[in-house]
Amino acid sequence: MTDSRHATAVTDMAPNPALKILLADEPEDPARDAQITELRLYAPATDRLKQIPSRVRQLKRLECLAMGPSVDPALVASIDETSVPPGVTALGVFTSGAAATWPRAVSLPHVIDLRTDGPLTFAHENFPNLQAVSLEPTRNGKNLDAALACQGLRELQLLSVPGHEVFQKSRHLPLAKLGLLGGKLETLQGIEALSQVEWLRLHNLRSLRSISAVKALTHLQELEIRYCKKIEDIACLADLPNLRRLQVLACGDLGLSRIKPFLEKLDQVMISASA
Repeated sequence: MTDSRHATAVTDMAPNPALKILLADEPEDPARDAQITELRLYAPATDRLKQIPSRVRQLKRLECLAMGPSVDPALVASIDETSVPPGVTALGVFTSGAAATWPRAVSLPHVIDLRTDGPLTFAHENFPNLQAVSLEPTRNGKNLDAALACQGLRELQLLSVPGHEVFQKSRHLPLAKLGLLGGKLETLQGIEALSQVEWLRLHNLRSLRSISAVKALTHLQELEIRYCKKIEDIACLADLPNLRRLQVLACGDLGLSRIKPFLEKLDQVMISASA
């Protein structure tokens, strides 16, 4: 079963609902296949995805490839440099939370957007040019370190936040989007180092009590807060000079009524199962 953190990662690469569904055993159609730019590979309903169909390698215009959910870790280990077409810039590897290891010798410098929903072990050399990444840090944190070594990284989504040190480790990057989607943080102390962030997600931080540090995010325009029921200082949002859009979902009674005049000035407010 996929928990809400993993569902968020998968949703970030949700396929276009207008896309045609192709069955694995469907006859090839060169004219049709030549037009495919986005592809999602699904496993049979009761099984894991165990192989990448060979025809995928022939999709010359493919730009976005998402695999899973339920990718077999053995499939990840078997990937070679011909498995992913060279035009692919966005790659999703969704194992439904299972650990997997990217082959050490396989480098995909053309991939700039990587989405995962489980602890995928990889090195900086495997994905040296990432601009956006969603990941579950491994126990040793090496995959997070590999991502943070990408100097052009503008979006970081962490399915589990290892600790406050991640803010200092990220301060050299041009991050505009940050997602803290799980973990045991009680405060956001240290996030002040990322004052350039424009879009922030706080999801599933069930121990989070103080968010006052966000006042330092003077460029913040959009904020999502979900499943964070212990926040005690929600009124600090009124100190954000450039906030335009706010979502607060399934957070219970946080005291939002105290900043009603501020909320009424925002361009967009969505509040559900929260007050």
